[in-house]
Formats: sequence, structure tokens, C-alpha cells
Amino acid sequence: MKILITGSCGSGKSTLINEFNKRGYKTSQQLEEELWFESEKGDEFEKAILKKRLAIYQRLKNEALVFFDRGVVDILVYRKYENKPIPKDLKEFVRKCFYDKVFVLEPLGRHEPNPERDHLIKTYEDAKRWYQLMLETLREFGCTPIIVKNAPLNDRVKIILDNIGI
Repeated sequence: MKILITGSCGSGKSTLINEFNKRGYKTSQQLEEELWFESEKGDEFEKAILKKRLAIYQRLKNEALVFFDRGVVDILVYRKYENKPIPKDLKEFVRKCFYDKVFVLEPLGRHEPNPERDHLIKTYEDAKRWYQLMLETLREFGCTPIIVKNAPLNDRVKIILDNIGI
């Protein structure tokens, strides 16, 4: 089962993924961390992330259960967020990267950007805009996202595990 966990910067994705790791579940790694300083921001950065996300998806897609920290759809949402054109092949990649369940974390009530990493999401309003674009985009592709409300970590973990039947 492929589970996508997504949300705006600072919504708690990495915290959740780390918790699933601690509990012994297989997860993908967070790619932005390792690529951030390796390439220029912008299209080259996006291409590097897309290439790695596709490779990780292919490598893990047949696992019994894996939690993905962001997905290809995040790149499409960021392009929408920045009002950039959407390459046709990007939409095809989104269609090919199918997840059994998609969880979208609500933006936290506060947002404290990391200036080295959060180049787009600088305020709570930015995070809410990104969140809405993600929900709209997922629905465009026929996906019914499961919204994970702001709650303590263990409650969020329970919501996700309950929704996947564990």
C-alpha cells in the first residue's frame, strides 16, 4: 500500500514520517534536504527532485506498506503556486504515481519559515494558499484526499493508521 503524506512547508510532514520510521514502517526520504544546496533553485532544482521522486516511487511501489514524504504532485502544485506553466509530461508523471491513500496535513496555525529552505511559503496565508491548491489539484486527478487536522502527533498518527486499517 502506497501512502502519500503531503502538506505545505512546516505542516508537520517530516515529523510524521520520522514517527512512522520510529515505529518501524518503511518511508521514503525527504529529498529537498539533500538536494537543497546541490543545485540552483528553480527549474533545475525541480528536475532533480522530480527525477529522485520518480526513482524512489519506482523502487518502493511494490512494498506492502510505505509512507511517502511528498510526491510528484507537490511539484505540480508548486508550479501552480508560482503561476508557472505546467509541462504536459509532469501531468503524466502525476497520473503514473498512483497512491492508495493521500493524506494532506492542514497548515499549522503559525508558520515560522526557515529562510534557507522555505523559499515560497513564508506566511500562514501562503501555507493556506498552497494547501488549497493541493486539494484542488488532487481532486483534478480523481483523488479524494484525506485531510489531517491539526492535532498532537500521536493523534495524527492514529488518524492515518485508522484510515489505512492498521
